[in-house]
Amino acid sequence: MSKKYRRLLCGLLLPALLCLPVRAAGPIRLKLSGTRLGGQTYGSAVSLEISGAGPEERLLIKENGRWMSLSPGPDGVCQLNFTADGDYRLRFCSETADGQRSGFADTHFTIDQPLAAFIAGCRRMPDPDTASDTEIESRAVELLELQRQGNTLDGAQRALIPDELGQALAVCISRLERLQPQTDVTSPLPPTLRILGESAALESTVYRSEVRLEITPPSSDFARLLMRSEGEWTPLEPVDGVYQVDCSGEGEYGYDFCSEDLAGNRSMVCRAEFIISPALFDFYEAVGKGTGLGVEEALKVYQLMDARACSMVDEALVKQLGYDYERACAQAGHTPTAYLDGKKLHVLGMLSGFYGGKGVQLEARGEAVAESRTVSGKTLLWTYELTFTGAEGGAAEPKEELLVSVELPPALLKKKQVTVLDAGGRPLETHVRNEDQGFVLTFPVQTGGVYSVGADAG
Repeated sequence: MSKKYRRLLCGLLLPALLCLPVRAAGPIRLKLSGTRLGGQTYGSAVSLEISGAGPEERLLIKENGRWMSLSPGPDGVCQLNFTADGDYRLRFCSETADGQRSGFADTHFTIDQPLAAFIAGCRRMPDPDTASDTEIESRAVELLELQRQGNTLDGAQRALIPDELGQALAVCISRLERLQPQTDVTSPLPPTLRILGESAALESTVYRSEVRLEITPPSSDFARLLMRSEGEWTPLEPVDGVYQVDCSGEGEYGYDFCSEDLAGNRSMVCRAEFIISPALFDFYEAVGKGTGLGVEEALKVYQLMDARACSMVDEALVKQLGYDYERACAQAGHTPTAYLDGKKLHVLGMLSGFYGGKGVQLEARGEAVAESRTVSGKTLLWTYELTFTGAEGGAAEPKEELLVSVELPPALLKKKQVTVLDAGGRPLETHVRNEDQGFVLTFPVQTGGVYSVGADAG
């Protein structure tokens, strides 16, 4: 079964724009319902009820790294229904009109209908302790099909099968083998798998570009090789005698492979799960360097990745990298953070930009443009003034590009195509992303000075 995230099966609206301040956002409550197989795994469709947002608050959901608005009913409750097999990792919060967000409510669950079907089939088996030989033989086709299904479940799925059901199936198969020695009930050996490609140093399942899977079937008791990527098993045909699968596009991949013998028995599965992403590759390569400069490089790459790629990185790792960067800056005496009316402005690149220097202090000021004007097709609305001061009190000039991130001020929240311009009016590569704390503006700078923020008119 593929482990990719699935799209929501209810209407999701694009993020609404913020307006006037109200009160602090309230806590969110979640209620899951469905046929549970064990833990957070369900064998049926799952219904998720979300409540707790106040009447003047928006209800938000984060899926695949992207925040979106939900549409609650008249009672303030929103119900989402999920029917497709897969893993679901979702985060919810409420948001006041001035952008304040509540604490997060997270949920992680799995829908696994093939596992549910296998368990239901096992429950329909004859009782191996009381069934007659005739009954066992009459159910031979069903028993062998159940064994095939069970073999193609992975370890996590098999762990959810009640022990008594697994043992009962094994006893029934053993009795069938004794009663019909001419029937082949022995599963073949599984194939072996090699994943070929340039993988990241820290995370071996992340690859820069092309990946080739080479699958080698067992040397005996083998008729054909089967592959499953989404849903059904399909035969995999050899090319010049070699079984292989080539992947090149960016994204998440998941493949299962098994061997089948002439009697139709199937082996246990071998699975390949990996990600092709140049940005993630660079991120993990930088993390793997294990130095302050490597941490800084990794955070800069992460800050510029799209939301989907960011969602593939463990939050705990990103937090740890942030702590490590702050610690490295503190050891060098650098100040990489300033606060503007409670909104955090953070600079990445202090370690490399001021390499060899000590005690560089960041000072920042942000304010609305008194008289808006148009530059490079943008109506200027806001300015940021950045100052870097060295330990001796003079201006410090970075040797390399710095990356500035700051929470958007309210004056920019409703604007389209927000862009930062340098002192000469040249547009910079600007990113606006809806992060957990709200909308964040990111832009590169070569030096201190005044940077203007503009947007399309209207």
